[in-house]
Amino acid sequence: MDKESEFGAMSSYSDEDISSDMSVLKRLLRKVENGKHSILYGPPGTGKTRLVQLLKDELGSRLGTVNFVQFHPQFSYQEFIEGYAVKNGVFDYKEGVFLKFLKKLSKVPAKKINLFVIDEINRADISSVFGELLTLLDDSGDKNVVLPTSGKELHITSKFVIVGTMNSADKNIAIMDFALRRRFDFLFMGPDYAGMNDWLLSLNWKVTEFDVDAYVLFARKLNHRIATNPILGKNMTLGQALFVPPKLSKERVDLEDLFEMIADKVIPQIESYLGTGNQKDLANLLSPEIREKVTMGEPLGPADLVNLVNSIVPSNE
Repeated sequence: MDKESEFGAMSSYSDEDISSDMSVLKRLLRKVENGKHSILYGPPGTGKTRLVQLLKDELGSRLGTVNFVQFHPQFSYQEFIEGYAVKNGVFDYKEGVFLKFLKKLSKVPAKKINLFVIDEINRADISSVFGELLTLLDDSGDKNVVLPTSGKELHITSKFVIVGTMNSADKNIAIMDFALRRRFDFLFMGPDYAGMNDWLLSLNWKVTEFDVDAYVLFARKLNHRIATNPILGKNMTLGQALFVPPKLSKERVDLEDLFEMIADKVIPQIESYLGTGNQKDLANLLSPEIREKVTMGEPLGPADLVNLVNSIVPSNE
């Protein structure tokens, strides 16, 4: 098998591999109930953050304290665990968000499930941010460690579960710190086509050029092309949110709304995946006509979306 075929085989996946929101929710709920720290990972727009909200709803009265934080490249150990900040010209000791979260747990009934949610967990230097916590998450039960900055004892119990979300298009789990991967269970969230179908119908479909089924099939086949592309793969597919217009002020979704999503969200995302000058792959993923216009900087129009849907949907893929 040549390299391109090998990568294609590694990137391909069947419909059964793409879990719907509800099946992933069921798995995540089971892990949380068993005290397993977990990370939801997948392409942009697949609803990872939304699924955390569904998890909270599912836990209902069993839910105790919830803390939400979003990581970013400048997020530090000082913000997460502890550190010093300059206040009125002097260094002032400050507890991080995680230490503050742990303090709240002493007031929560023992049977409650406490969640520490980290959105975009892969956007920070996780090993540096977690510090001693990464070691303490390795085993179950009560654990203690002395913090180097304050000399305080960090007491970890099994009363909380960390749930993270991760955009796999930004950073594949294969290149993440092995120590982190060993301490978390990873649940893949692919595009949810059934959810996309229901979502579009709820917006009052008024497109006459093609129906909802055809548009959803277009998204599915486009993602199949991305998944089987030798330089992309399933982690670079496009979530349903990139194909569906946001909540509209009007009471219907028309061709112009869909065109804006494809022209302003889908095509730029694909271009960013492929990099500049990769005209061959751009043509293979979309169409020679779209590639020509995008390459030359010519404006696209709603008719281009109709032609794209009508060319991809009948294809034997």
